[in-house]
Amino acid sequence: MFNILVVEDNFNKMNKVIDCINSNLSDVNLEVGESFTSGWKKINSKHFDLICLDMSLPTFDQSDSEVGGRFRVFGGRELAQKMKRKNIKSKYIFITHYKNFSDHNKSYSFDELKVELLDSFKESCIDVIFFSNKSSEWRDTFSNHLVELNR
Repeated sequence: MFNILVVEDNFNKMNKVIDCINSNLSDVNLEVGESFTSGWKKINSKHFDLICLDMSLPTFDQSDSEVGGRFRVFGGRELAQKMKRKNIKSKYIFITHYKNFSDHNKSYSFDELKVELLDSFKESCIDVIFFSNKSSEWRDTFSNHLVELNR
């Protein structure tokens, strides 16, 4: 059994990532977190063989009565930092559909952020993938990683 967590707040992207996982792996236990907080609760509660992290996440799950709290531009990176500090050994892949990222301190292009993440988290970060509805390149790259991890 392969345990995978998808931390993603965009339902369209989440469903495409889940479809890709189900197309490539047969014996999988799949869980979802829709925010920084729900993702962290799941990460901290059990071991996952792979975690798919969105980069930008709301603080809390959104609902009819909850807008999700503060938007965390680098929420996925924050989760990776927490995993590193807590010595959580799960592998992860960042999957984002943004080309540029900016907070009050710094701005990054996708390529700049990818280099930083792969360097900062080289023991656990497998890849940083740019998601696009217009191209299947992300799916091919992600599928290759899933097949490799399942060997």
